[in-house]
Amino acid sequence: MGNHYSSKRESFHDAILKRDLKKVKYFIHNGLDVKNDMRALELATYRGSTEIVEYLLLKGCKPNNKISARAFDIAVWKCHREIAQLFLKAGIEYKGKNIYHETILFVAACSNNTALTEILIENGCDMNETTRHWTALHAAAARNNDQTLETLIKHGAALDIPDKDGLTALAYCIRNENFKCIKLLAKCGCKIDMNFINKTEFLRNQLIKYPKIEQILTQEITSVKSLKELSRLKVRRLLDQNLISKARHLNVPQTVKDYICMNEFFGTTQLRKVSNNSTDNSNSSSASLKKRDSLKSEENVFKTKFEAHKKKSNKFQFNFMRKNSRKTIKPIKLWFNPT
Repeated sequence: MGNHYSSKRESFHDAILKRDLKKVKYFIHNGLDVKNDMRALELATYRGSTEIVEYLLLKGCKPNNKISARAFDIAVWKCHREIAQLFLKAGIEYKGKNIYHETILFVAACSNNTALTEILIENGCDMNETTRHWTALHAAAARNNDQTLETLIKHGAALDIPDKDGLTALAYCIRNENFKCIKLLAKCGCKIDMNFINKTEFLRNQLIKYPKIEQILTQEITSVKSLKELSRLKVRRLLDQNLISKARHLNVPQTVKDYICMNEFFGTTQLRKVSNNSTDNSNSSSASLKKRDSLKSEENVFKTKFEAHKKKSNKFQFNFMRKNSRKTIKPIKLWFNPT
């Protein structure tokens, strides 16, 4: 296809921007080749048109490698979860780096897309791969994306990887005065180097400005951890990435698994796997349950309305009878004498 766009293709792209599925189908039925038209897929993804994306994928418009899979990056960045799952079902390549040398997990962390971050981790994305010296954890900490940061820590992201300036995720949480994430990182075993913090000017200033930060860090350093707690942190480091999935396969009691997964901080976790059968079955079952619930609610509404109408009609009938019963029947005057 190259860089040449005919007027017909421009009209096709305009139809996608207007989310006109009928017009899109018309162009394709009339012989327009879309197999290599990645621009069309990107526009449909940007506009959030799930139906057009699904139709384009069905007609063979599918990226061949990570460099050409920019549409998937757009879906993750714009938090279009349904479209992103369509790409995953279609078998799109999402590991590695895109044309801007960014990992898809880095893009998800920047956009605070927690659900897709979890799905990508459980499907094998490298959590510690760097984008311009930053991991996904750096991006989440720097942007104050608390939920994504929690998701990454929960699944075993390395906490102490430094960037080119020697700053870890903890340093960016200190810069942003994010007390919640500072406490979480400290509890999950990140390295606290007070010498480095005091040497770094902006970190030292934050400690002076916010004494609570220094209090949290000092308390964590000085507190004596039990052997049980130290063992948990050691096991978490050994399990490394995709920790939740690995912990589920350990031959230990469920209470121990929950303790390793730190459920007291993160809550119970249910694994999500992206597969055609499981997602289709779950979608169909959830749809059927919703339909059944809606039918039940409609039936209940109808019953209540019917009962109310019945009571009202009975009351009206009773009042009518009472009203008429009070009337006295006047005798009829005859014009002749019957005797």
